[in-house]
Amino acid sequence: MPRRLTVLLLAAALGAGACSHASGTGGGENGVDEVNGCPLRPRVSCPGRRLAGADLRAANLSEADLRSADLARADLRRADLSHADLRRADLRRANLSKANLAGAKLTGADLRDAIMVGAEITGTDLTSASQCGAIRSDGALESAGCPPPTTTPGFPFILPPPVIDDLSVTPGAHCHQGSTGLKLTVSFAWRNAVASVITVGDIDVYRGNVNAPRKGSKELAFVCDGKPHEIKATVFNPPAYLPASKTISVAARP
Repeated sequence: MPRRLTVLLLAAALGAGACSHASGTGGGENGVDEVNGCPLRPRVSCPGRRLAGADLRAANLSEADLRSADLARADLRRADLSHADLRRADLRRANLSKANLAGAKLTGADLRDAIMVGAEITGTDLTSASQCGAIRSDGALESAGCPPPTTTPGFPFILPPPVIDDLSVTPGAHCHQGSTGLKLTVSFAWRNAVASVITVGDIDVYRGNVNAPRKGSKELAFVCDGKPHEIKATVFNPPAYLPASKTISVAARP
């Protein structure tokens, strides 16, 4: 075979291999392609794998076999889990905001205290899934399957609607000359809430349950880019009331 034809055929083969590899990758936003021996790609088989707390943002795990996998506290924001098998998976406190769960099997999965705001759940099988305390795709707090509230004999314990009294930032968002960032203290206060979440953009920076403080503060790092960043607090008291929320905008000016 002429040398020129051989080189052309080799180049074509390498190019086809590269395209094939690119189409099958599913690594997330952080550039990682594998977590604890589990490749991040569509149709991967990782049943029972320990992936607790893993950063799986925007990972393509469509049609993956993740039965009984430990995904507690995993960051699965914007991940593609369409038609994935997540039966009996541990997803407690996992962040599934804007994840694609269309057609996924979550039968018997543990979704307690998970965040599913904006998740696509068309055709998702949630039969027998534990969802107490989960924030549903519509932003409401799931109370089904939760233990009954504490009661005093003859006096049911029913809270009034949730109220946010304060969400503020101190000190002022002014950066020192030449600095690229600063730390700000976000103060909060609310009443009648059994769960609470504070987010900056789509990142959760605080989560509280019924035993968490109703008043406090959280130190956050901001970039001195002069752009507005939304800080949002949402408090819940289901099933009788809709969530209450408050949003402030902060721009750390250089």
